[in-house]
Amino acid sequence: MPTRSRRYWILAALRRVWANKLTLIADDGDSSEEEEEQELMMLYFMLNSKRYLSRRERFERPECRVEYYLTGMSNENFRLNFRMNRQYFTAVCQLITNHDVFCSVPGKQPRMRVEIHLMALLKMLGSLDGYGLSADFLSVGSHTPESLLTRRAMEALLSYKNAVICWPDAVERREISARIENVSGFPCCVGLIDGTLFPLRTRPQKHGEDYYSRKASYAINGLVVSDDKCRIRYENVGWPGSSHDNRVWRNCKLARNREQYFNMNEYLLGDSAYQPSNVMVSSYKTIRGGQLSTKEEGFNSQLAKIRIRVEHCIGMLKGRFPLLKALRCRLRNKKEKQDTIQLIQSAMILHNMAIGDPMPDDWVVRESDDDEWADELPRSSRNSDQRRAYLRDYIFDLKN
Repeated sequence: MPTRSRRYWILAALRRVWANKLTLIADDGDSSEEEEEQELMMLYFMLNSKRYLSRRERFERPECRVEYYLTGMSNENFRLNFRMNRQYFTAVCQLITNHDVFCSVPGKQPRMRVEIHLMALLKMLGSLDGYGLSADFLSVGSHTPESLLTRRAMEALLSYKNAVICWPDAVERREISARIENVSGFPCCVGLIDGTLFPLRTRPQKHGEDYYSRKASYAINGLVVSDDKCRIRYENVGWPGSSHDNRVWRNCKLARNREQYFNMNEYLLGDSAYQPSNVMVSSYKTIRGGQLSTKEEGFNSQLAKIRIRVEHCIGMLKGRFPLLKALRCRLRNKKEKQDTIQLIQSAMILHNMAIGDPMPDDWVVRESDDDEWADELPRSSRNSDQRRAYLRDYIFDLKN
């Protein structure tokens, strides 16, 4: 229910008094009452024609400190406040500065410069509560950063999503697989896959039980495919926290349209939460009461050495942007869910843009490897497990 203004209540009171005066005039016919009625009518129409009862007071805001942040603040403090080096911040600004969302609308207040928009978004992503205290920090209105500046910055970043988070072409896949083989011995591997949870501070109001995750908290589930340099190559974010990682994988476009993304011998490496196939080579899972063979243990050990790169990629993402460790959203409707997904995607875009910016070691989040939590996967067919069996023997022969 909207709050009624003081102007609304004054006009309502004038209408009541006016109506009473008209009643008295009809009964008595007094000329003095008619004069008062005329005065009330003039006062009513005068106030009704004005948007505000009195002139609005303009409060002087502190002088904008953006220039100090851009040129005067130390590099260490700049990175602490905006989660990336000043050089990378400037590069992102130059990329998005010509986006239409930053263009001022004729007849309206000029929009703030692109640096302020990006700073507001980075302050929010770099906070633990989603507020970032960026209003006073950036010398803007108290609700401006979240409601306007961050939304515009996200819109501009998302317009570059397909260019920044992109699946490698055939030439680049060969380069990636050569680097991975040189480090781990796995030939033709073009990416590393892992699932991750983006925790929510509160239970979603709609279908909240579906978001209750294996870590006893409410969360959004996501899938990340990275290369060996921790660059995100594909993401599928937005599943309820209770969704199994293998289900998220089976329903993503990489699995459904594999012929468009993989050549004949190419595949991804993942943990035991994923069912093996021609394009998915996962580690062996210990069967209850059973034991892995020597070849399988050696295979798992060698796979873990390279697969840790995708875990490190996710740790860098959440470490650079701590808000992703506890998202402040209620998911009351589809729009709020979409806004949350776009916030995560914006953080992933910024992660890739700043991939060359070294992070302090204490920023990186190290998540526990808990892929053994899941229910038993469907038994793999012999054909779907052929590639993993071949690689198991290949790695064993390579190491012995």
